[in-house]
Amino acid sequence: MLCNAANLAELLGLGQDGEKQTGRKMGYEQLSVNNDHCIRDQVTGLVWEQKTADGKLRDRDWRYAWFNADAKTNGGQAGSQASASTCGSTLASCNTTAYIEALNKNKYCGYSDWRLPTRAELANLVDYSSSQPALNAVFINTPFTDAYWSSTTSAKQNSKAWMADFKDGALSPNFKEYMGHIRAVRTAQ
Repeated sequence: MLCNAANLAELLGLGQDGEKQTGRKMGYEQLSVNNDHCIRDQVTGLVWEQKTADGKLRDRDWRYAWFNADAKTNGGQAGSQASASTCGSTLASCNTTAYIEALNKNKYCGYSDWRLPTRAELANLVDYSSSQPALNAVFINTPFTDAYWSSTTSAKQNSKAWMADFKDGALSPNFKEYMGHIRAVRTAQ
């Protein structure tokens, strides 16, 4: 038997994503539920938020500070609550937790289990075959002036969390009080 990833998976029965989908091209499907639009990643199965340009909650121009009060998942530093000025006063506080809670309360795209993506999930969106933007064109209304928050706190400095810049595909940590964008995600059943 040839020693490669496919044979190793068969031999060990691991069935991991990297073994099953290696080399598979990115693919996305537009979903529409109750006049909301979201996007399913056909490789990972994740469902992603689609931004708008309407001045409402999901508007592409709104920016948020990173905030998570849960000590079990915030890396030891909650972040910043922020004012309501950078998200068009759609929320009392422009922060990641308030935004996700609002999406879930409104059952965006028919679901109430939206969350911030992990660093790895955001990295899966980066299209390294292009830049400016390094993101598939299916994701409309995406500004490339600021990076997008992940739920992942930096291991080196807990006052920072990881962000993805879809202008060039770079991932780097930034201070949690920085005002960045959000692209929410949910795990499909």
